[in-house]
Amino acid sequence: MNPTSGHSLAKAGAEVSPPAGLVAWHYFTGLPIEKWLTGLAIVYTVLQIVVLVRKEFLKRRKGPDHAA
Repeated sequence: MNPTSGHSLAKAGAEVSPPAGLVAWHYFTGLPIEKWLTGLAIVYTVLQIVVLVRKEFLKRRKGPDHAA
């Protein structure tokens, strides 16, 4: 295999992989990836809110004597 054909093969594989990955994901899970990503975004947002509340509000309530 010459370098040109290897490069074109890698380029073709990279162009095909996102749609192929999406089809495989949909086939194995039975749910569209949009629903999974929406759920993950909601979980991530809730976790960030929890972290910020603990960091900002609970730290202030303890006062400067108990800051770690």
